[in-house]
Amino acid sequence: MNLISLEDKAQYNSNDSLIQSNIENLSELNTTYTQTNDSSLHETLENEIKNSVDQVRTLANANNEILESFIDSRKAIANTINTENSAITTSELIESNLQQVNNIYLSTIAAGINSFTDEQKQVLHDISIQCPYAGGPGVYQARSLYSIVDNQIVYNDIYNCAQLGYYRLKNNNKDISIKSIKIIPNPVQNKAKLVYQLSPDSKGSCYIYNANGSLILLINLLANTTNYEFDTEVFKSGIYHYRVSSDGNYVGSGNFAVIK
Repeated sequence: MNLISLEDKAQYNSNDSLIQSNIENLSELNTTYTQTNDSSLHETLENEIKNSVDQVRTLANANNEILESFIDSRKAIANTINTENSAITTSELIESNLQQVNNIYLSTIAAGINSFTDEQKQVLHDISIQCPYAGGPGVYQARSLYSIVDNQIVYNDIYNCAQLGYYRLKNNNKDISIKSIKIIPNPVQNKAKLVYQLSPDSKGSCYIYNANGSLILLINLLANTTNYEFDTEVFKSGIYHYRVSSDGNYVGSGNFAVIK
């Protein structure tokens, strides 16, 4: 379902172009007005300036109406999906985590609200500190959303998971080539930057997955650079997971949100 019709989108872009054209014209008119002492020309310029200002105001109001209609449609769709999500009955932790995170996402980000209530913050925090092996993908999604609240928090999955009897197949603390990784900004709209540090003569890879676990982007990391900027314009709004490896060894992972 399209939130905005092709006609409205074309009209919005046309209005925006006309607004920019009028603003440029106003700048020229004002310059001419201040540089002339001809009273009759002043009157003519004043009328032209008034007409341009009126046109900008009319076009801006028209675009605001298109945006308001888009926002209302976005909220309505998010509310419909959230109603279906809330109707799900489950006693499984993995499913419950996903349901709660989906509820918060659909009530906020998906509806155009980029802040959380104290209760929502607490739910996201409680899910984000769980062991991902036990809590499922909802843990990563909660971490991505919670990064909007606190992007400095560090999750000790090795310790948390070990308390529940989950252990990795190999010790990943030995000879880690990448000292730190993160994607900024988080959340992101159209462009993101992977920030990392490689040891000399090492190579790395960053795998980016969507919420369904499908690989959508592979980034090759080099030792002589410390960041890689990539385009997220084609990414849909949602939660994404990234995983970094160096010389074939797992290094770390994280999440980020894309907001359109």
